[in-house]
Amino acid sequence: MNFVIAHPSEASPLIQAYEMKKVEVHPFALYSGNDHNLIISGSGRVKSAAACAFLMGRLKTRDQGWLNLGIAGHGDMKIGSLFVAGRIRDEVSEESFYPPQLLAPKIQISELLTCSRPCQEYKKGLGFDMEAHGFYQAASLFSTRELVQVVKIVSDNPDRSLEKFTHESTCELIERNMALLDEVIRQWSAFSEEIRPPESIERLHREITSKYRFSSTSSHALRATLLRANRMKLDLDSLLDKGHAPVRNGKEFLKLLDSRLSESEKLP
Repeated sequence: MNFVIAHPSEASPLIQAYEMKKVEVHPFALYSGNDHNLIISGSGRVKSAAACAFLMGRLKTRDQGWLNLGIAGHGDMKIGSLFVAGRIRDEVSEESFYPPQLLAPKIQISELLTCSRPCQEYKKGLGFDMEAHGFYQAASLFSTRELVQVVKIVSDNPDRSLEKFTHESTCELIERNMALLDEVIRQWSAFSEEIRPPESIERLHREITSKYRFSSTSSHALRATLLRANRMKLDLDSLLDKGHAPVRNGKEFLKLLDSRLSESEKLP
């Protein structure tokens, strides 16, 4: 599991629980241990995305679990409540992401708004932070989106504003939820092992994306299509070499591959 966390006070309970050791100081503090990595990004969507990119450069395999964990304000949830982001919206661009919901059903789902500065305009059904959108945008480039999630613990609400919150309270809130967080992390780690694409798929994906230009969305679609062919037990090399149809870019290649898969599905 790869944790991207904004502040040391939010990270400390996990570092202790999983006995992680500091392995890097600059440009980000990075901790590792017990098959986990934890990087402290600092505040803001840009720093969170940069921390993801830095950690990605150190990993040997793709499609690992990624978790942005920390505190967040919320319009109506109780202080100390834990929620997973079902929609992550950016305050500036209005762009939204919808992480697939695969976590334990006991965790409440809420919309989360990523703001440029601390916000105290509480709205019902809405949480707000400063990192989630940048984190999700970056981490989902390196891992299947099912394995990229945002989990927040409510630190302030209309009854108790952020002005009354202290950094000491952060550790307490996260420690109080560690049993549930550990259950989620274990479940998630096992799930990531199950869905990680085989190396043959990753090899083909690298070869194809180095030959044709793919957008981020098309690159994800290509991996999904290759996995679909693999589940059908098709010979991928033969499928890709069959016949000759010139293509100019990744979009055309993906269309060709989809067509060939559809033909194979119709065969008796």
